[in-house]
Amino acid sequence: NAAQRINTYIDKSDEVLMNATYQAVVSINSDVTGHVTQWGKIADVSKDTMVGCFDYYGKEAYMIVNIAGDGGGKGSAVDAVLKFTEAQKGTYIAMGEPDWSTMSSTMQFTKNIPAGEAVLVVLD
Repeated sequence: NAAQRINTYIDKSDEVLMNATYQAVVSINSDVTGHVTQWGKIADVSKDTMVGCFDYYGKEAYMIVNIAGDGGGKGSAVDAVLKFTEAQKGTYIAMGEPDWSTMSSTMQFTKNIPAGEAVLVVLD
């Protein structure tokens, strides 16, 4: 089941990531080497996340990764939060979801991410 979930996620996110150009890594966790704390339309991120920032045909794309410690060997899900400099619209897909979802105009995107998983967000 895990391999099928991962393969479905890769199939859906591959179009974006294979056609995107790396820009930065945003994190407020000081253990993340070479990170910045803000980039593009991101004003702030939650503590236990690392956000890969990409240019996707002129759109900002973010790969939000759960980097929380492994609490008691059970893994730790986190509520990943991206705060934007101004209201944003876009689409996103998380591992285990069958397809892209719409993000309505918002100043903040929040999604629960299980241990070792990620969410891909593409702004309009």
